[in-house]
Amino acid sequence: MVKNPELLPKKDGAPGAAAYNNVALLIYDYLVLKFMSYFFWRCSTTQVTLPFFRSHVRRTHLDIGVGTGYFLQHSHLAPDAPITLCDLNANCLEKTKERLGRPDLDCLHHDILEPLPESVGSFDSISLMFLLHCLPPPQKRKCQVLCMLKHHLKPDGVLFGCTVLGPNSGDQTRLSKLALRRINGKGRMGNLEDTEELFVEALRKNYGDVESQVVGSMLLFSARKPIL
Repeated sequence: MVKNPELLPKKDGAPGAAAYNNVALLIYDYLVLKFMSYFFWRCSTTQVTLPFFRSHVRRTHLDIGVGTGYFLQHSHLAPDAPITLCDLNANCLEKTKERLGRPDLDCLHHDILEPLPESVGSFDSISLMFLLHCLPPPQKRKCQVLCMLKHHLKPDGVLFGCTVLGPNSGDQTRLSKLALRRINGKGRMGNLEDTEELFVEALRKNYGDVESQVVGSMLLFSARKPIL
């Protein structure tokens, strides 16, 4: 559980996570999920990523990189569904609990580049929405996250998420490439070398059933049947 929401641990993922202070979270939904997703990445939240989330999320769920809790709030999960939140930024954890009106939710104040504690258990679904592009390189470590999470997925569960691809992958425009380089230059993303092939290959090595789709600059993926 979060013991001190004002302290951000100094871990590998911190540069991307540190951008989400309380002020940034106030405008996150509009700036990231509405404006940037639609105009920069050409992947509508309301038409693409939210329906994608709804179609994959299941009752016992681990949400990694929770943002403001937007996707969970609009997921149609039962009010008492067992949900565990995981984020490096304690502000995001507190914001999400407040938004969902569930102060009792289990929270992991954790850097996902590090293995999850065994005590976390396993889940029907695990989501990584708008997360991988925020993690710092090298890309090999991002792939290790996908591998590690199979140990926390039930045999019939699903791992899913979406991520903005680098400037040399996906259906990029001059505007999206410019935005990617500027945002990466500020340390808020670490995805200049991220490609569809990189992530899909990592998923296929660790899961028996993998699906992926590129919409604009965004990769949407799901993986089932963990290979243990």
